[in-house]
Amino acid sequence: NRADAAVADCNLSEASLMYLAKHISVPLFVDVTSVAKSKKLLPIVEQHLTSHLHLKLNRLEAQRLSGVSTVDEHIRWFLQQGVQSVYITMGADGAIGADNKQIVRLPNPKVEKVVNTTGAGDAFTAAVVYGWLEGKSLRQVVEGGLLAAVQTVETEQTVNEKLKI
Repeated sequence: NRADAAVADCNLSEASLMYLAKHISVPLFVDVTSVAKSKKLLPIVEQHLTSHLHLKLNRLEAQRLSGVSTVDEHIRWFLQQGVQSVYITMGADGAIGADNKQIVRLPNPKVEKVVNTTGAGDAFTAAVVYGWLEGKSLRQVVEGGLLAAVQTVETEQTVNEKLKI
């Protein structure tokens, strides 16, 4: 709780995620990681432990967790559950970022050549957290996530060397 934020993903156990949700008071960013692992967040949402929760999901993860079918419905559902911000990646269709003030929909930047998609979601999440901590606007945060993801898919490495600080 002395950090500016905490970051986790759904590779953690459900009990570990619940512990974090109950005991962390700083913003908690969670990358859902997979459709199957998304169900680990349901108890957190059902118990309304979302006042400091920020989620990064893809369309399928958002649908599985929210139980609704369209991206607009996903966003509305997450925000109604008290999630502070939600970032939904949509593959070739770009990404959406939303909070209680606005929704930002952005297309992907131009991709020269997709070499390896492994790590793109992680790069997106890392850039979102970084931008959020830097106080960037929601639009800038989503743009940064998309740029990091694109730079990642254009290289064979799962972490593009250009993205290291």
